[in-house]
Amino acid sequence: MKKPLISVITVTLNCSQDAVATARTVLSQEFADYEYLVKDGGSTDGTIEAMKEMGIRVVVQPDTGIYDAMNQALALCQGEYVCFLNAGDNFLYTQVLKDVAECIAKDPEVSFVWGDVRDMRFKHRIIKYSSKLTRYYMYRSVITHQAWFLKKDAYLHCGGFDTSFIYQADHDVLVKAILKHKIAYHHIDRPVVEYKYGGQSDLPQAAERLKAERKIILRKNFSSTEHLFFGFLFSLRMAPLKGMLIRNKSFRRLLDLYYSAKNTILWH
Repeated sequence: MKKPLISVITVTLNCSQDAVATARTVLSQEFADYEYLVKDGGSTDGTIEAMKEMGIRVVVQPDTGIYDAMNQALALCQGEYVCFLNAGDNFLYTQVLKDVAECIAKDPEVSFVWGDVRDMRFKHRIIKYSSKLTRYYMYRSVITHQAWFLKKDAYLHCGGFDTSFIYQADHDVLVKAILKHKIAYHHIDRPVVEYKYGGQSDLPQAAERLKAERKIILRKNFSSTEHLFFGFLFSLRMAPLKGMLIRNKSFRRLLDLYYSAKNTILWH
């Protein structure tokens, strides 16, 4: 039996209303070569029954947290590319999967496709991402995983999600995929998902743990020299000052000298 091109996965636990809303945007897609899998941790609020009534494949297994659940779903899915769409987050239009498939068809070597995000807290606010995932961009920026379509093989080469992280295992995977494995990628330059804030990582008490996990990721994937330069640039709060520094020929020559040996793109 032919495996689907794309697996869309939603991890659920007692979120019936949000799960139904998300599922509707998945099932409305005008692209047929995909599977939809719901991995549930043992809901008691009717989530499982609601998903099954919609004809969705539901796998119920206990897990130790969101990233353990995502690893379980990754092992169960059949698609070549995987999108983890959280309950409450929605595809913005009915041709999202079709657009992703067209990007893949144009470049079969591409392992990562992502689009922009609409922030549901502010209906007209669009979070736009860079189309070039430079080392500096990966140092200072996070791309929400709901907008990703990453090859399952890339997940596996990165070892899946590191469950020692509570909030940033997805960012850890992407940094490794882009910087260590140097996968080919393509950016869809428009919003593809609506992101619902309010998860565990958005709570005030998560701030310190988020900061600590980010430091671990940066330490693992960036050299001390990069950390020095990028940390300095990242710490600058005045955009005009940062722009002046980046445009300074002597400063850029110093960075380019370091990066010439790495054969990588530094700037946007």
